[in-house]
Amino acid sequence: SAADQIAFGEDTLRTYGVVVFDRWIEPLRLVGFARPDTVYDPDRAVKKDVHFGEALALDAHAAISEAVSTPATLRIVTRWRTLSSAGKPLKLFVHLADPSLRPVRQKDKELRVAADPARRAPGSVFLDVADLFLDAAVPAGEYRLLLGLYESPTGPRLALRPAAADYVELGRVTVDPF
Repeated sequence: SAADQIAFGEDTLRTYGVVVFDRWIEPLRLVGFARPDTVYDPDRAVKKDVHFGEALALDAHAAISEAVSTPATLRIVTRWRTLSSAGKPLKLFVHLADPSLRPVRQKDKELRVAADPARRAPGSVFLDVADLFLDAAVPAGEYRLLLGLYESPTGPRLALRPAAADYVELGRVTVDPF
């Protein structure tokens, strides 16, 4: 059927590519895929090896812009490794946080591992992309870019191992008005 052909095409693209956007513009769904090497350069990646509970490890992330002028979009490209196949669907959060760790802007999204059963096998490696839009209303200043996982839809955050925190800092970003 046509639906089976579409599902096969999307599954194939998800296997060999990275989703860079996924939007509904009624009645159409637009999904953009890119080759992994176009959004993530392993030679320039920031290594992390941070374990979120028993589920996943954040191996690395693409370098983050240290300074941006608003409006801007911060693209956060992460490389994950599956630690166990069991578990609930997970959501990723990215916070642009002020010095007191209060989120000024945030992005929450389903982590791609939840949508693809092949990525749930222990040892599987996959990339995920999250875009955090910073509008002109974001005050100028220095912020921390924080990332974490929580059980979908509104469950508890996954704790880092061995630390007791429930987020990892990806870097610091200075925001200047345009």
